[in-house]
Amino acid sequence: MVLKRKRSESEFSVTSSSAFTSPLRPFATAMDICFTSPSPTRPQSGSMAPAHLPSRTLKRFRDSRPSDELIHRRTLNMLYSAAQKQKQQQQQQWPEEAATQVQAQPETPRDSGSGGQMSLHSFWKLPPTSAAASSASAPPVDRAIYAPTSCEDCGQTLGGEDGGGDSMDIDGLDGGEQTSCRACGKHLDSFLKEVPDTINNSNLPISGARVVIAPHAGYSYSGPCAAWAYKCLDLSKAKRIFVLGPSHTYYLSGCALTKFAKYETPLGDLTVDEAVIQELRDTGKFQDIPSGSDVNEHSLEMHLPYIYKRITQTFSSESEYPTIVPILVGDNNGPEEKEFGELLAPYLKNPENAFVVSSDFCHWGSRFSYTAYAPEGNVQQIQSLSRRTAKPTNPPIHESIKQIDHLAMYAVESGDHNSFVDNLKHTKNTVCGRHPIGVMMAALEVLAKEGAEDGKYRFKFVQYQRSSLVEDASDSSVSYASAYAVV
Repeated sequence: MVLKRKRSESEFSVTSSSAFTSPLRPFATAMDICFTSPSPTRPQSGSMAPAHLPSRTLKRFRDSRPSDELIHRRTLNMLYSAAQKQKQQQQQQWPEEAATQVQAQPETPRDSGSGGQMSLHSFWKLPPTSAAASSASAPPVDRAIYAPTSCEDCGQTLGGEDGGGDSMDIDGLDGGEQTSCRACGKHLDSFLKEVPDTINNSNLPISGARVVIAPHAGYSYSGPCAAWAYKCLDLSKAKRIFVLGPSHTYYLSGCALTKFAKYETPLGDLTVDEAVIQELRDTGKFQDIPSGSDVNEHSLEMHLPYIYKRITQTFSSESEYPTIVPILVGDNNGPEEKEFGELLAPYLKNPENAFVVSSDFCHWGSRFSYTAYAPEGNVQQIQSLSRRTAKPTNPPIHESIKQIDHLAMYAVESGDHNSFVDNLKHTKNTVCGRHPIGVMMAALEVLAKEGAEDGKYRFKFVQYQRSSLVEDASDSSVSYASAYAVV
């Protein structure tokens, strides 16, 4: 296994202005009639995201990158194309990532020339590295020396007292404190400080809240919202933290495990629990994440600095720091999500395990191929808007988006996995982490059936925000929500 350097970035950071916060509140009577689950917790809305933070963050070797809009469109096109190809060619074997790899892995779509789809590696023009071409059998760690002048996560200048940036090993073998970024930690501290110390008369972190849902966009957009989940997260007994996220870089069916031994954040290294990874791999139910896809996947990456921050706030000694278990959850149907939920339920039952579920909520706009609108708040008559559609006002588009999002959130809070699946079938809401959420709901259902207790095994949402308030069909936004579950 090799050491993997991770840097915070979001493929789905939108190009709108500063984030808007919106407290959870009841909808119109028509909506209340169609949905009877209790409404989410309604804390005071958090502060707006700081405007000085970059909407995207830099990654190594990524120069002259295209615009966010082009990235969104190309990424979604690649994923949709790969999904269609997968369904059309059920009998076709995908080529192996390496000759020594035991189990074949699906590749990202190949560059088919002019006008064709490109893999993300080709798209980013990343140079080949030993990590990207490594096999599952503990390859050597080759160095790729890079001399950074600024932090890849927050843009702050790096270097010692003389202002010079020392050489930095991408595999984390050189650089040390010279390459750490104190500003990143300060930003996360400020987000966490904005969250109140109590929610509904319960002190934070919530005792027993070992599972959270949090967004994974750029910190300037979703960082303040994610802080609500992380301030609720109880790590007091944690020995390891499972991180479940969707795949944005290649089409995946089933679930896949990392092959890396460590993830490096701007704040410090997080060690992968190789023993648990092997236990899961031995079930025969998991694939391996292709190294290049793992390097580029932001749904896991964006949570690592927050995890490291909360670990250092909880434990005084590095010897006590929990390990991590990164898992990508692919395009699974309801029964498949329940199968993986049952497999993870024993780990969830163990009080020494915590879980972070990575998901943004509605991606609204033509760039996301989703322009659903509920006229007059009637979610039973959802229609798609076009750029030629007159500007709707009853309700405004952003209120319709909130209504559609809150229906999904209520379904999650119900604790009924089938209700969540049915909700997404009806609204087609573009919740990118719907499958990680579904797997975790299925695992919680298993424990609830073993012994239901009031206030346990169900998610409670504590914050909801959007990147912008959409007024016109030509606009776009991404929604963010934070929740916790006591286990």
